[in-house]
This record gives sequence, C-alpha cells and structure tokens, in this order.
Amino acid sequence: MRILDRIVVAAARFTTDTRGSVAIIYAAAGLPIIGFMALAVDGARAHILRSQLHYAVDSAAIAIGKEMKSMSDAELLALAEKYIKANVSPSLLGLTGDFGAGDLTIALFDGPTDDLKEIRATAKLRTTMLGMVDGEATVDLQKSAMVRREIKGLELALALDVTGSMEWASGTPGMNRIEALKASATDLLDIIFDDKATHPKVWISVAPFTRSVQAQTNPNWIKTGGLIPPLPQPYPNEVFTWNPHPNFAGGDAFCYGARGTQALAEGDTPPSSEANKFPSWYEYEWTYKGYHGSKYHYDVKATNGYLCPAAQHTVLPLTNNRAAIQNHIDALVPHGGTATDRGAVWGWRTISPKWRGYWNVSDASHPLDTDAPLNTKVVVLMTDGANSYTSTSNPALTRICNNIKAQGITLVSVNFAMPENLYSLYESCASSPDLFFPAVTGDQLRNTFRAIALQLSVLRLVK
Repeated sequence: MRILDRIVVAAARFTTDTRGSVAIIYAAAGLPIIGFMALAVDGARAHILRSQLHYAVDSAAIAIGKEMKSMSDAELLALAEKYIKANVSPSLLGLTGDFGAGDLTIALFDGPTDDLKEIRATAKLRTTMLGMVDGEATVDLQKSAMVRREIKGLELALALDVTGSMEWASGTPGMNRIEALKASATDLLDIIFDDKATHPKVWISVAPFTRSVQAQTNPNWIKTGGLIPPLPQPYPNEVFTWNPHPNFAGGDAFCYGARGTQALAEGDTPPSSEANKFPSWYEYEWTYKGYHGSKYHYDVKATNGYLCPAAQHTVLPLTNNRAAIQNHIDALVPHGGTATDRGAVWGWRTISPKWRGYWNVSDASHPLDTDAPLNTKVVVLMTDGANSYTSTSNPALTRICNNIKAQGITLVSVNFAMPENLYSLYESCASSPDLFFPAVTGDQLRNTFRAIALQLSVLRLVK
C-alpha cells in the first residue's frame, strides 16, 4: 500500500487532533515520527478530498442521468464539470485560487449500452511533506460513477385539455397551443420509450377532455334505456329528423354523463351494476324546416345540453405501443369548453385496478394493482383554461385530486398559459409542489413535459 494510502486509512480510524493520536496514525502507517505534523496535513486533506470527490462525482452522475436523453455529450460533460467543481474545494488540492488546467480532470464515457453513462474525475493533490518521504510532490485521486436510466414499471394517464382555447397562440412563434401540446407529448414519448416501438414496462393511456370525456362506447356501461334519446318537441311548421341511436361505428358522438352521487361522479367505481352505470349524452342530428322550406342543420345535445368531445377524442386505454399513443395525440382537434374535473377522474379510471377488465387492453393484467411491485401509477393533468361551465367543477376537482392521491397515485399538474390566480388550485391538486408546472409558452410546455418524462425515468448508480 502506498504511504499516502496508509496515512489516509489510519487517519480514518483516528480522528482526534491530539499529538498522541497523530503519532499513532503515523506509526500505523509505518512512518518515522519525523515531520508528522506536516504529513498529517497531507493525510487529512487526502481523506477529506476523497470524500468530497466521491459525493461530487455521484451527484454529477445523477445530474447527467436526468439529462442524458435531452443533452449532447458536450453539454453533459459541461454539466458534470459544474457539479463536481461546485462540490470540491480547491484548497484541498493545495491550491490558493481556483482550479487550473490539470488540477481537476473530468471525462465522460458511454457505457456498454445506450442507457448508461460513466463519469470519471481525477483530482491532483499537492502534498506538503510527502515528496520528501515518498518521492512524489503530487498524488492523483480518482473517482468514477456509472448511471443507468431505466423504467422499472409505469402506468401513466395523460389527461389532456383539448378545448377550443387550445387553438389560440402559445406564446411561441409559429406554434399554437394544440401544436405545442403535440410536440410536448412527442418529447415525453421519445424519452420514456427511448426509441422502442413497444416497451414491456411502460403503459400509457390518453384521456382527452373538454366539458366531458368520450370513453370507449360500451352499451353495457349505460343505464337501462339510456341509449334512446328523448325526442325534441317541434313547434308548428317545424320538422325534426334524428338518428334514434348513436352510430357506434363512428357516426354520432357519444359520451358518458356524470353519475348521480358525488362518490360515483368523483370516484373510480366501475359500471359494475345498474346503480353504478352511466347516463348517456349525445350529439345527434336534427333538421329545422322553416316557413319557406329553408333547412338549418344543428348538432345538439339530446339530454341536458352538454356537448361531447369530438369523435376522435375517445379515451385511449392503456397501451405499450408508442405509435398508437402518438397517432391518438396527433389526431386531437380543439373543441368545446373546459371541465378539468371530468378529465382528472377519467384519467384516473384508465389506471385504476378497479377498472381491470372494463377497458380493451392488450394485456389483461392491466391496470395493475396500486401496490404492485416495481410499478408506478401517474396521472398528468394538463389544462390551459379555467373551468367554464359550472361553479362546482373547482371543488369537484379538488376532491377528485385528493381521491387520486389517497390511492397512492402520483398526480402531476400542468397549467399552460393560465392566469396566476388559478395556480393555487392546481398546485394543491398535485402530489407535491414540485409536481406543479406552470408553463407560460409553448417552449416552456415542451420543457415541462421533458422534465416530467425524466422524473418518471428511474436513475440508478451502477458503480
């Protein structure tokens, strides 16, 4: 063992500053008790430097791991240098000023697979007396760490606002809000899927919402008689025509109304009985024929005036197929008004284990149990507007968010180009304040979705 190494090992065992302890240190190192006070300085500095270097390199590895899918190698190296130099004291190297060339060497290496990066740092320690004893005036101390980005298991519900205001400008030139959302979602998929067409551990659902949510059409979820809309009452000289049933193949838009009790409307109970089933909401066609035979075409609600989302906004149940998710998001079109409580509750239902067997999921084991090992459940709620139709939506949203969090599900809240007076509502909705993201522009929304994706990817130091 080198002399400096023996000093460091001995110094780690004896930490008091008495002369007797120092003598014991150098006796344990096999050195004569000559100049031991100066040599003690070298050993103590080396011990502290190793500790600092260990922490600094591990911190840098975690930092670059978070960004390895969004930064170039040159940017990652600069980030690592920033972390390491911020956590190592130049004075420990024997410097009177800042680091110079060669004092602290930092290098970045690719691991054997593309999800691994290695960071290595070498610090040049200037010794006080070691050169007199060991023949060397400087000693190199090295530390390396390798970080892996991996997903152990994820069920992610994207509850996305697709209301009419998503057609407005995003604050980023050349990009309206819906375009910014699509670009942001693409960034998220790029990071999470990591160039894979399918991912065995990643399952994502998409729940587009306006004032309501259009889930998959299943007559078994509807209350008895709910598929026959009430007929409008014509005035004299008016003629109405309609489709008596929604066209489940893709004609009339169809969605589920809110169930009668608060517990059912704001919870994840599936439509397992008549009492738990949904009322139906429609958009069906009727024609008004006036006195002069002119015809005016209207799309109206057959029940209580709520408009369903556009037909392409049907909920996409959990899937691990990246293209299916991408295509569903790419087809979104702004339409209608806002009810974020509806988006949040339907997003939750897509990953609730109570709904296992109700959704058309290729793997019948999903949604997994909430406490399933190596699996994380997350709802991301993104909206760009205030709840616009009812005064009950805000308190309902708060209760739904609390219900989601009580199930052990992580809730991420994203406000896009919204007034600050709404921040408190959505920040309290998130699982923690650092999971509330207020994005002002389209570029900020993209950065937000990248940050969310990086947080959902687990970092692990492998050495």
